[in-house]
Amino acid sequence: MGAIPSDIIGRSAIGRSAELDALDASLDQLEHNGVAVVFAGQAGIGKTTVWAQVFERAAQRGLRVLSCRTAEAEAKLAFASLADLLEPVADSILPLLPEPQRTALDVALLRTSPRGALPSARAVAMAVLAALRLLALTSPLVLAVDDLQWLDRASAETIAFALRRVGNWRVGVVATLRAQDHAAYDPLRLDAAFTGRIKRVQLGPLSLSALHHVIRSHLGHVLPRPALRRITEDSGGNPFFALELARAFIEAGGPLRPGDPLPLPETLSGLVSHRLERLPAQARELLLIAAAMAAPTVDLVREAAGGLDERSLRRAEQARVIEISERHIRFTHPLLASSVYSSASPQMRRETHRRLAAVIASPEERARHLAPPRATTCARAGGGGPAQRSISFTPATALTRAYCSRAFWPSRRWVRSAPRRYICSARFGVTRTASPPRSHIWRKRSSMQMDRA
Repeated sequence: MGAIPSDIIGRSAIGRSAELDALDASLDQLEHNGVAVVFAGQAGIGKTTVWAQVFERAAQRGLRVLSCRTAEAEAKLAFASLADLLEPVADSILPLLPEPQRTALDVALLRTSPRGALPSARAVAMAVLAALRLLALTSPLVLAVDDLQWLDRASAETIAFALRRVGNWRVGVVATLRAQDHAAYDPLRLDAAFTGRIKRVQLGPLSLSALHHVIRSHLGHVLPRPALRRITEDSGGNPFFALELARAFIEAGGPLRPGDPLPLPETLSGLVSHRLERLPAQARELLLIAAAMAAPTVDLVREAAGGLDERSLRRAEQARVIEISERHIRFTHPLLASSVYSSASPQMRRETHRRLAAVIASPEERARHLAPPRATTCARAGGGGPAQRSISFTPATALTRAYCSRAFWPSRRWVRSAPRRYICSARFGVTRTASPPRSHIWRKRSSMQMDRA
């Protein structure tokens, strides 16, 4: 079974008996054939809490789980989610694959450097299909994906390719999706892969009784019924919003008289901002750096910040804005990261990305930090920033051109983008500027489409 994420161990899905019944039924069906279940709902409604139950329930049935938890900051990093899924089994399963597939998957997961031409997208997808079938030979396999909406396109296309061809092998999917209309977005094309064997469960608001148990479990307080009723109404049954309201009510102290407003802004975004504003300025600066990164760590944040006091980061952890585990930083809720980033001025965001570009090792992520705002992509209005840099088409940069042509092949909008050209400069140290011929780009683009047959 895959490793259980440390920050969700011990969570109980209070008030979600119907959703857990759907999960149990899907796992029972997986003993015979493939099945998928998708839990959808608004941010903070408790999708991840329900999703996390798959680990314990799969273990009870002897099922193997491969999991990944996507993040908005990683949505443009090719194969980021696929690497998380396969990391626990890569060492054992890759040697069993045919040599072309093994090499393709090794390169895609950045476990080795390409020898000659880069592997095709179809070769990577076929390798993933073979790996899933091999894993399903010993026990049913569950792919558990949290937040489908942030799955990077390369991983989504590759996994979808494999799932459509997995046939009657005992491979299933348990996923969450932040959406109101959960049928509108299906990056893994689960409807095609699991025709007649897919369940879509919309998570609704929790009852007053369920929120009472959630607040007591997380905060250790039993609130007066009038306050609990007001929190239930104002939160709309959203457990994350309710916990924030309850935390503020407890901190404010004193009874809530009839007609008195709760001591917080009315909207969730205002509530989150109110919580962040109580932190010192240095802590908010460090949080902005973390929010702008795909995989923030304490060391990278401190280096990008130029040596700010690390204790400010610990203040944010004490306030339950972030969690720090083995020097890795994770926001306790995606809305907190979004609020930190969106509340910063454009100038502060640009300065943050500039700092991160100087310390990030990954050329792909460095390119994203060096990219100009969408409205000024390619910087044709002037300014002469990094987005204008590209490689020169000379024999000395043949390898660079090969890397450029497929570094972002899964995402069409990256094919002509300045960040794609700059990543080649950053990785290979090419500093001359001369944009590649437009026909070359479109020719490469057409050759990189995945075989959907």
